[in-house]
Amino acid sequence: MDRSSSKKAPLINILMLTIAALVTGTIGALAMKEQGLQTINLKPFVHPVFQAFEVFLGQCLLLIVFYGLAKFSASFNDEVTAKKDEAMKASSLAEPNFFLPMIPAFVDLINLVLQFTTILAVLPSIFLMLRCVAPLVNAIFSAIFLKTRLGIQHKLGIIFALAGATMVCVIQIVVEGKDSQPSILGLTFALLSLLTTAIQHVIEQKITKSYYYHPFQLAGFEGVWGLIFATIALAITNFIPCPIDSPFCSFGHFEDVSDIFSFLGGNIWALLIMLLVLTNIIVSNFLSKPVSKSMPLVLQTSIGFMVIVLAWFYAVYRLGESFHGLHLSAFFLIILGHFVYQKIVVIIIPGMTTRRKSINGKNNESTPLLNQTTSLYSDA
Repeated sequence: MDRSSSKKAPLINILMLTIAALVTGTIGALAMKEQGLQTINLKPFVHPVFQAFEVFLGQCLLLIVFYGLAKFSASFNDEVTAKKDEAMKASSLAEPNFFLPMIPAFVDLINLVLQFTTILAVLPSIFLMLRCVAPLVNAIFSAIFLKTRLGIQHKLGIIFALAGATMVCVIQIVVEGKDSQPSILGLTFALLSLLTTAIQHVIEQKITKSYYYHPFQLAGFEGVWGLIFATIALAITNFIPCPIDSPFCSFGHFEDVSDIFSFLGGNIWALLIMLLVLTNIIVSNFLSKPVSKSMPLVLQTSIGFMVIVLAWFYAVYRLGESFHGLHLSAFFLIILGHFVYQKIVVIIIPGMTTRRKSINGKNNESTPLLNQTTSLYSDA
């Protein structure tokens, strides 16, 4: 990120972007949990596969918006065309391929189902703290499979964040000690989702190194394929039985299509939340570019953590959960990990100061917390 760009942006623009980013991040973080709290005939909305379907539908709408703007807005079309020609000429990239995004879309389906299953069993604040580690897990996978370089500050940041995530899991299982089986399963799904997010990230990086995609195009193509995969998954899981008392399934099956239609037709709040999710996906994608260009990195990272604080308030006041002070220690380590990784906080180790220069190498990747982890349905 060009830090100088943030200094040139008017203060009022940065303030408005900050508010918008905080609002969209909070909606993304809590909307699906709130949807799961809705009931009809005293039964909750337990449909993780359908919630993944909702996300892919939002990405499809993003693709429609993109092509609509390209057709009816000359300035938007000229800007997109110019950037495409420049990128393809500079990096010898091929034309966008519609079929390649089906691979990360399939991984994303698994990723989203794991995430939405997780929030059935754990508090949104706990889940979000674990999701905060996703960009740094992405960095580890990038170093392994894409050969990006990690400097000493990167490694220290990753260690701090992973230590914080470990503390979150230990506190949740050992200290709280209630509903242990669903909690353990929920934490397991959350940790598995970190791996699927990283796998999706690596695949997308591989694709974009050979083919040019506008960000809306890539998200939209993945949305189309994801919608197809999610529809197939809905049809299959509709016939797979599960224990009737399980918190992870509905009406004795892992999915129940008839119950979904009953819910959306009989509970106006569930339908409104769905519409809110779709709108939020479009708005947050349009915000991502101006946020990354105009907002200081420290502010972007801070907003990501502010969303978690709001999720804590939500858990305490909306869900009636007690606040555990030990979580603050884990939260601090995760915050420290991100700030060290981004060189907002620099830890100097005697004898290794010269190696810090490698952090500025061209092969390093940034890990913007705001755009990647403040949403329960964010991509890699």
